[in-house]
Parts: sequence; structure tokens; C-alpha cells
Amino acid sequence: MTSRPQRSPAQLFAQAVAFHRNGQVPQAEKLYRLVLKTHPRHADSLHLLGLALHERGDSGAALKTIAKAIAIEGSAAIYHNTLGVVLQENGQDGEAIACFQRAIELQPDYAEAFNNLGTSLKSLLRPAEAAEAYGRAVTLRPDFSDAYNNLGTALLDTGRLEEAEQALRRAIALKGVDPDYQYNLGMVLQEQGKADEAKAAYRQAVALASGHARAQARLNETA
Repeated sequence: MTSRPQRSPAQLFAQAVAFHRNGQVPQAEKLYRLVLKTHPRHADSLHLLGLALHERGDSGAALKTIAKAIAIEGSAAIYHNTLGVVLQENGQDGEAIACFQRAIELQPDYAEAFNNLGTSLKSLLRPAEAAEAYGRAVTLRPDFSDAYNNLGTALLDTGRLEEAEQALRRAIALKGVDPDYQYNLGMVLQEQGKADEAKAAYRQAVALASGHARAQARLNETA
């Protein structure tokens, strides 16, 4: 019986990435580990293994694994961004900001890192700085709907209501129907005293996501 030919580390890594992109995280993790068994300094495998560990809830191991990738290849902006995301989702926004800033130093046109930076700044109640970071993200990627939505909420927090409305309408125009975008638009319209338009936005949010509790609560308040 002819044995199957062994796959090269490059083939294993490519298959792992394909599994990961398809949401098959356990299968991807297994192959990343196979690559690392023979090539323990394969930085891309360490980085993506760290991401896989985070996605299955092991943030502690994820942080250590991504840090190993950075120790091997510290000039990879994406590694710093991913480390920041794990820290951010673990409630460590101060540390996350340093990671996003390092990613931006390495890759000044990194729109996703600017967007992530804005989210951590907003979490730390620094909305003006957050708005600036989100603004950079949408300048770099004019089709970045989530960054426009985030920009709108940061501008709302700073009282720049007309600009906030413009940003949120741009987010909706880019992505189409999204209950959270509609809810955020409703809040901005309500702050501007546009009661009927705000109600329409909240109703749209509820219609798009049955049981959208925040939008329903706002509708109840304005009834």
C-alpha cells in the first residue's frame, strides 16, 4: 500500500490558513502546531496560532504565543495589531493602545490599527482622540463602514452632532442595513431634536434585529 506523501511546512501552513478562514479553528490550530513542531521559529504560525487560541477563549496562551512571534519578527505590524486586539478584548486598553501605536509606526497606512486604536481610546473615555484615530482610518480606507460607525459615536460623545450624523449616514450607505448603525443614528438624531427621524431610525433597528433591546427602550422613551 502506497503511503501518502508528506506535506511540506509551507503546504501545512497554507492548509491551516484555509481552515482558519473557513472558521475551522481546531483544524487550523492542529496544523499550526505541526508546522511549529519542525519549525519552532515560524513567526506566521505563532501569530495565527495565537489568534486561534484567542478565538477559542484562551487569551493568556494567545498573548504569550503572539509575543513569541513578535520576538522573532518584531517588524510585522499585523502581529502588534493582533496582540492589541487580544489585550483590548481582555479589558487591557492601556496596553492595547501601545500595541496599536507600534503597528502604526511600522505601517502608517494601517487603517485597521487606527480603528482599533480609536476603540481603546473611546473605552478609556478619550473620545476626541478616538475620533481623530477613526478619522484617520476612514481617510485611509474610505469604504471602512465600521470605522465610520465608530467615528459617528465618538463625535456624538464630543458633541459634534452634525458631523456624527454625516459619519453614520456614510456607514449606512456603505454597509446597508445594520441595526447598530441605525440605533447610533437614532441617538444622534435624538440629540439634535429630530424626534421623528430618531424614532424612524430606532424602528428600523428593531425591525432589522428583532429584540434590539436598546432601540426598543429608546422607542418606549419617546412614545
